[in-house]
Amino acid sequence: MNISLKELVEEKYSKIRKELLFEIKEKILNKIGAKSRFNHYCRDLFNEIRYIIRGEFSPLIYEKITNIKEIHHILNSYHDFYKNSESKNIR
Repeated sequence: MNISLKELVEEKYSKIRKELLFEIKEKILNKIGAKSRFNHYCRDLFNEIRYIIRGEFSPLIYEKITNIKEIHHILNSYHDFYKNSESKNIR
């Protein structure tokens, strides 16, 4: 089994990135009002960049926007899952 250095680095980067995203999600969820402010910021950002194509962004800016979108998705999908599980327990 041959594993290249590139694959090892990508795997390590992926693991670190997931840990950072989880840490950011926890920080946002633990602060009162932070989630709604973050969602408001995301809505404004997504509206601003809606009609801009990928090639118009620098690679760094595109990566940051992608990370923000991923955090937004994770944060809100977690919230929806939690809300749905709570409503099932009430019934």
